[in-house]
Amino acid sequence: MARPKGTITFVHRADRIQEILSYFHGKLGDITIFPLWPGQGKPAKRVLIRGRKSTHGPTVLSQGLTLHHPDGRYTEAADNILRNGAGLSL
Repeated sequence: MARPKGTITFVHRADRIQEILSYFHGKLGDITIFPLWPGQGKPAKRVLIRGRKSTHGPTVLSQGLTLHHPDGRYTEAADNILRNGAGLSL
């Protein structure tokens, strides 16, 4: 439930992108897919998907965010979001 041109954002499993986008067809546009990469070179397990109601703009695949260094520590960007309340730009 959103007003016309309002945004809707989902966090979901990356392997369900196609299904999620099929639900958006004709309802949402200006869709941004933002992968959450668990580590460099690893496939994304989760994605943020944001769309705007009653618009027809393109779907964009964003660079996303890498969450962990190879040693398991959070990356600086992920740590700033999780611990310091930094914003996330989709």
